Amino acid sequence: NAAGGTAYLPKGFVNARVSKLFGMEIGAVGPLSSALSAAGIKLVQARVKGQTLPAYYPGGKEITVKLTASPEDGRILACQIIGEKESGLRIDIIAAMMIGGLKIWDLAMLETTYAPPVAPCVDVLASAAQAIMIKMERTRRM
Repeated sequence: NAAGGTAYLPKGFVNARVSKLFGMEIGAVGPLSSALSAAGIKLVQARVKGQTLPAYYPGGKEITVKLTASPEDGRILACQIIGEKESGLRIDIIAAMMIGGLKIWDLAMLETTYAPPVAPCVDVLASAAQAIMIKMERTRRM
């Protein structure tokens, strides 16, 4: 590179983005499903609502995840998240998984911290991935 060192370039760009509007964090990574469909890419999607904290713990906020994957090889193709809190952090997780080449089943088994004041036992991202895996299994049986 220009400074004489070794340059390391990322494996790719997944267009991760987040914004805050009217108290809601709105985040996305990857192309919209309409663009994927227009390009002829097969996809399977799940939309899941969850909480940022366990239901029995006060202060949790609703968060909605729309996750898109390839039914052919399990690649994570895109994700959109909206909620009052923590959408951006979850988008960062999906972006890292996409760049790292991890699959939907890796996300379904994602190990996260669990402490009622901080996080639920099963994160909404893992729930969305599990929903996609159920859809993929149903399709294979047909």
